[in-house]
Amino acid sequence: MAKRKILHVIVWTLLLANEAVAQSSLFNDGDRVCFIGNSITMNGRYHNYIQLYYVTRFPDRKIQFFNCGISGDDSGGILERMESDILIHKPTWTVLMVGMNDVRRSLYSKEREAEPGIKEKRQDALNIYFRNVDSIVSILVNANCKVVLQTPSIYDQTAVLKTPANVGVNDALGKCAAFIKETAKKYNLFVVDYWTRMNVINARVQQKDPGATIVGRDRVHPDVHGHFVMGNEFLKTQQAPAYVSVISIDARKRKIKMGEQCLLDDIKSSNEGISFTSLEASLPYPLLAKDFDPDSLLAFTNSFNKEIVQISKLKKGNYLLKIDTAFIGNYSAKELKEGINLAKITSTPQYQHSEKILNILYEYWGYVRKLRQIKYVEYQLMDEQMREIPLTNENSRELIEKRMEKFKNQEKAYVDFYQRNFNEYLVNKPMEKELLIKAEETFSKVYEVNKPKKHDYQLALIK
Repeated sequence: MAKRKILHVIVWTLLLANEAVAQSSLFNDGDRVCFIGNSITMNGRYHNYIQLYYVTRFPDRKIQFFNCGISGDDSGGILERMESDILIHKPTWTVLMVGMNDVRRSLYSKEREAEPGIKEKRQDALNIYFRNVDSIVSILVNANCKVVLQTPSIYDQTAVLKTPANVGVNDALGKCAAFIKETAKKYNLFVVDYWTRMNVINARVQQKDPGATIVGRDRVHPDVHGHFVMGNEFLKTQQAPAYVSVISIDARKRKIKMGEQCLLDDIKSSNEGISFTSLEASLPYPLLAKDFDPDSLLAFTNSFNKEIVQISKLKKGNYLLKIDTAFIGNYSAKELKEGINLAKITSTPQYQHSEKILNILYEYWGYVRKLRQIKYVEYQLMDEQMREIPLTNENSRELIEKRMEKFKNQEKAYVDFYQRNFNEYLVNKPMEKELLIKAEETFSKVYEVNKPKKHDYQLALIK
């Protein structure tokens, strides 16, 4: 028993040493992280992917993520809502991405190419962005929170799509990205470079299909693939650990060769196979079967989702692997010696456990979406006077109709969009406090459910 405890201490010491380099950039227990941006952030998917990684990989770290994105927002809007919508959360970390609306995409339409002074207008928009971003970062740094800068995501001006391309927008975003990198150096911050990585992957995709894109058909908003690329790049920049766990056992000697991120016990072996128990410190990332295969675009599994079982010195033959009562698969002694990645197998109890967590997070993100929709209407569709007048059943329709008059000259699609959001606001706003409570309760449930459990492994020789 004493030898086993010593071994466990050694294993965990090695683990800590391996991860020491990454710890300074990773979020830790008690951190409050505000993701600040426009509709790409408000959509939430890329930082949802990041949050999912943290609640499965670091189940003992209770980290609160706050969606501080507002659709249609720019750097000036972020400055205006800094106190009321961002610093109000008392963040320990702030993560900033802005630029897509700052470059004023309409300035790059074909119809305006010959417009007098158009180049100056484009540069003026960039200059405002540069000044505002510097002000935002200065405020955040002085608020004593750590800051992560993110370059803008890409505008797809190369895909063959029905949506007209405003050629030059992505180049303007490239200038924004360059400024973000300069700002990171100025304030000694680390930066996540989406713009460069997304351009590389998007170009690769379009080599096979000129009409394909990791950005939506509107050329602006990343689709599920684009958001996953962003989440992957964020974790890569943080030097997030690749391994869920590593189990490596010499079957003949019943000896633990490696037990990274796990505590191994009760090893029994014979010519017929081997059994043992394992309490892993993490859970596999569960999204692979839900949305799409991320390995079709990038090496996500190899980079961030390795749950390795490696058994050497087994008698030649094929073995049936069970974890608890679940049949996992048949593997040769050679395959087991090389190691199998359980994180790719959706039938394991660990993966099933992760999916339960994911389903709770989906519920949590649903509440967050409604809360952000309220903020979108208040910051983007209402004027200051309207925000100060509580909407009641008696006055709401009249006030909204009056406000909609301001938008009547815009395209019908926009007018319909604004009207839908006002209608949704009238449903959600009276429930705002209840939605906040439900969101908090659901978030707490995540950390009640995400603790790994001990599992029984059995490898039996198939005769």
